[in-house]
Amino acid sequence: MQESTDTPIPLLKCPACKQEIAQVNSETEKLPTFCSHCGAYLPKYQKKLEDIQKLKGKSTLKVKESIICDIEKPPTEDEVLFNIGRYQVLELIGQGGMGQVFRVYDPVCGRRIALKRIRESYKPGKAKKISFHKEDFLKEARLCSQLGHPAIMPIYAIHEEEDDLYYTMPLVAGENLSVILQRTHLQERNGGALDPVGSSIPALLRIFLTICQAIAYAHNKGVYHRDIKPNNIMIGNYGEVIVLDWGLAKAVEIKEGDFLESIKEEPSEETTTSEAPNRVLGCLPYMAPETLTHGEVSPQSEVYSLGVTLYQMLTFQVPNGRPGFSRKEIIKMLPFEGFTDPAKIAPNRNISRELARIMRRTLDPRSGRRHQSVNELIEDLENYLEGRSEWFPASTLNIDTKNDWEFQENIFLAQDLAITRHSESAEWVSLMISQASFSENTMIETEVVLHKGSQGIGFMLCVPEIRERAYPHDGICVWIGSSNAPTSSIYRATVEVLRLPMLYLEIDQKYKIKIEKIDNRIDLFVDGVKQLSHLNSLSLTGTHIGLLTRDAHFTIADLTVSIGSLNLVVNCLAVPDAFLANQNFEKAIEEYHRIVRSFPERSEGLEAQFRCGLTRIEQAKACKKNKNAKEYFDLALNEFHNLSSTANAPLEYLGKSLVYLAQKDYEEEIKCLELAIRKYKNRPLPVALKEQIAFRMHDSTRDNRPAAYSLMLLVARKLPHVANLQQTQHLFNRLQKHWEVLEFIENDPACEQNNGIANRHFAIQLAFMLKRPQILREITDEMVFHGPEATSTIANGIFCLIKLGSYQVAEDIIAFFWIHDQQEDDEEDFYTYDGSTTNELDQAKPKKLNPEEEARQEKIRLEMERHFELLRCAIQSYKETVEAAVGQFQNICPAPKTIAEKRILWFLLYRCLSERKARLAVHLSQIICRDFFDQSDLERIDGAIIWAHMIRKDWESAGKIFAKYDDDVFHVESSVLHFLYGIWLQVTESSEIAQAHFKSVLPQTYPISWSLLSHYMNEQISLKDEWGKNSFPWERRRLYRQLHLFYHCTGEKKLARKFAKLEKSEMTAPYDG
Repeated sequence: MQESTDTPIPLLKCPACKQEIAQVNSETEKLPTFCSHCGAYLPKYQKKLEDIQKLKGKSTLKVKESIICDIEKPPTEDEVLFNIGRYQVLELIGQGGMGQVFRVYDPVCGRRIALKRIRESYKPGKAKKISFHKEDFLKEARLCSQLGHPAIMPIYAIHEEEDDLYYTMPLVAGENLSVILQRTHLQERNGGALDPVGSSIPALLRIFLTICQAIAYAHNKGVYHRDIKPNNIMIGNYGEVIVLDWGLAKAVEIKEGDFLESIKEEPSEETTTSEAPNRVLGCLPYMAPETLTHGEVSPQSEVYSLGVTLYQMLTFQVPNGRPGFSRKEIIKMLPFEGFTDPAKIAPNRNISRELARIMRRTLDPRSGRRHQSVNELIEDLENYLEGRSEWFPASTLNIDTKNDWEFQENIFLAQDLAITRHSESAEWVSLMISQASFSENTMIETEVVLHKGSQGIGFMLCVPEIRERAYPHDGICVWIGSSNAPTSSIYRATVEVLRLPMLYLEIDQKYKIKIEKIDNRIDLFVDGVKQLSHLNSLSLTGTHIGLLTRDAHFTIADLTVSIGSLNLVVNCLAVPDAFLANQNFEKAIEEYHRIVRSFPERSEGLEAQFRCGLTRIEQAKACKKNKNAKEYFDLALNEFHNLSSTANAPLEYLGKSLVYLAQKDYEEEIKCLELAIRKYKNRPLPVALKEQIAFRMHDSTRDNRPAAYSLMLLVARKLPHVANLQQTQHLFNRLQKHWEVLEFIENDPACEQNNGIANRHFAIQLAFMLKRPQILREITDEMVFHGPEATSTIANGIFCLIKLGSYQVAEDIIAFFWIHDQQEDDEEDFYTYDGSTTNELDQAKPKKLNPEEEARQEKIRLEMERHFELLRCAIQSYKETVEAAVGQFQNICPAPKTIAEKRILWFLLYRCLSERKARLAVHLSQIICRDFFDQSDLERIDGAIIWAHMIRKDWESAGKIFAKYDDDVFHVESSVLHFLYGIWLQVTESSEIAQAHFKSVLPQTYPISWSLLSHYMNEQISLKDEWGKNSFPWERRRLYRQLHLFYHCTGEKKLARKFAKLEKSEMTAPYDG
């Protein structure tokens, strides 16, 4: 650097490249126009310069010489030996069979670099096979120039001249790895100071990992090095690791450039070449057996070379005793080569068993048993370096040894029993649960052969203790399919959480299966290759393992179960987790709180806070007294509440939902899950929350009908990603296939074109069944903004509100819709008459519809008007009188045709019956035109007339209508005539005959609603049993209505009033929603 004798120049930073620049130009004494580094435009600094000059009290700043900063000073003339092109040669630093490497100075870039030049004897004009040697020399340069990896030497430039050939590359100051190892070995033997790199196993492993990453990168590009050894590894003075000498590399897959198949170079001391027949490329001690014998090169052969290199790095000698022998001699020795434990070769190097295991695998003489790729070796190394578990055999389980299993039975698996009248996926399976428990990280290893007819095999993990199992098959199941059923999955209980189509085992072929459970992650390996991995967002509890099979068409070897050691790098949560696993709850809480205080607002602290709540839940479950359990549940709620103002705030409600789940308060559980979604709708939801909702939705279908419907409603409304999953759609389809069809719901053609409308159409029916007027209001409000195409769905939602009793809310929605629609009309008028210029008017007007679209929109608008005209009749029956509503309906719809029209007819008929206006019901039934009614419609009309006659106790008139039908009709449980006929028999015949009719129904958990009276009379359902707890409000209303009529007809007025009152209690208030 040369310094100015004047005042130092203030420096500014370029706004574009952030490099420092002088504020004035030495020649013009003005601010430079452009940045000398990136060329950015700089005139805006002029005023700043003037301000600085004023502060200095000077009008100008003079610079006599420009500032020059050279990191490397140019060489003197005496240092330059000669020139090669523009490069100034400073010294010869190495030479090989075909090339010489010089340290040179590049005057253009102002830096010292390395230059490799073809040897004099191979220059053009010096040899006969010039073309061969030229391409041979350039291959390494061309290859390295296209392998852009930090551990592969980059190429700056390749120069081809008439009488010369060379290329340039960075100059790395450092040592050869082989030299470092030799020096360290001598230092150890002589007792001198040890080399900091060669004496450090961790440092050497990091170097080796970098080498592996470079080789893996090359393999990905389709290039095999073929000469991996310490002598070809450069270790820079600043930690650089460079893989050298790519002259023997082979391009097996051309991805970029034009790589040659081989290169022939003069051999080094132990390197064979392709110039002689039957010779292979590479260094003999580092060659894999298959390369030595057949010249085969593969990722596995490169893994072998890496294994020899690693062995030498750790023990200072190669593992096979090959040095000094010829290829033929080594081939004869191959059957006798063995693996010597490196810890015995270098006992003072502290080589662990896990590291020895990795080396043993890389050096296996059978290529199929080595790491199948360098990436697989890298994963093994990273596991070791990061201190992940080492595996130690803990137990061996044999499926024929009864003492190995605490549970070994055939069980019946049936899904969706809470939402279907019969399960479509019920099956018998064989389940075995281990006697022993394994609380640490667990690995299962075995060999499996599936035979003809096999569906696959399942491995159970994390199975809870017997007292904690809600079902025998609770836990995680890793199911591996067969070619007969080519799909593998991970199940949590019976809920599929991960599916891999086309992952399966072939019939009559032996496979090595390995399953690892490390913390919350489960990995499946087939023949040593990872095929499936799943990370559970919630902690995996349960310590038993097992087998689940659907058939006996398989052969399985003993299960070897290993447990993992503690990680070398222990997560701070591991200590309290261990206390929790051993049910030392208070100590776990103490440690979790310590972490919360130590890592506030960090992920570790927030996770510890969440686990505090989980610990309190487990503590409550372990309590024998309910009073103590209640205290711990309250403490759990407080622990989760502490997350409310943190980044993990949504997990507060997930945690609270787990508290209520443990207390079997499913209603509060679902409220918490819904609140988490609603409150934090503008932020990404945690995966754990979405996974728990999806799991609980599927899990509830086994035994909790209201919870299953509520969670499906939540998913359909708020989690479209989960709703669109294949397994969720299957669940929705099964539900709709088996639920009782709501006859007043009209199908909407818009559902076929719009998934959003289809989900809302589905959600409306769920919301009605669950008596959720608020949700119905939300859906219909949203549908207003979907345009007229969604009119049928809007009408469905509004009618469901009326049916529930929230008729005032329904009227408000209709009024809001008309206001919204009128505003759109006004906007069109405004655009037409606002006095704008032609251009402004054209821009302001909505796009004009073509005639066909305009006609379609008008048709939809008319249908919309028709819907609301009908719905007003239903509302009128509440706000005015039933008579007025019936009169209005007769005027606008004398001949009902559509579902929308018929549902208002049925509604008004039952409103008449509820108000005990029997004559009006009969009158309405008789004057309506029946031309468009099918048989089921006619049965409902006659049912309404019979009902009216029974209210008036006109048994003879009712009997005349019954006489029109065959007796078989009265035994159809889905017909309204079924329960009416039973009541008529009770009054006109005898209670015995009536009971015989009622007993004709088959027992069902959730019967058809028109048959509820029969099931109630048979004591098959009760308001206090499972049906009473899991039935829906509309079902209970229908039962109360039937019971009211029964006791009215039998003259038991007190009971009749009781059930009439209960029916009204199931209605919502007019303004609910």
